[in-house]
Amino acid sequence: MNFFHVPINLKRWNYFEKVKEPEHIETFIATKEMKIGDILVLYIVREYNKGIYGFAEVVKERYYLEDEEDT
Repeated sequence: MNFFHVPINLKRWNYFEKVKEPEHIETFIATKEMKIGDILVLYIVREYNKGIYGFAEVVKERYYLEDEEDT
């Protein structure tokens, strides 16, 4: 199991509007290093409400969109 620090940009994805319950599931762009069971630390750094706001666990393998390169 690995830990990844994931900054939240509230202008692109408003954590406070999207996440309403502890079991919230969200798709996101993952890095190829992320594996099932890894933990993501979600934090906000630039807005007035700085700090760590949640933890997430990778629950599915990475998948590729059409014409996507392995990055």
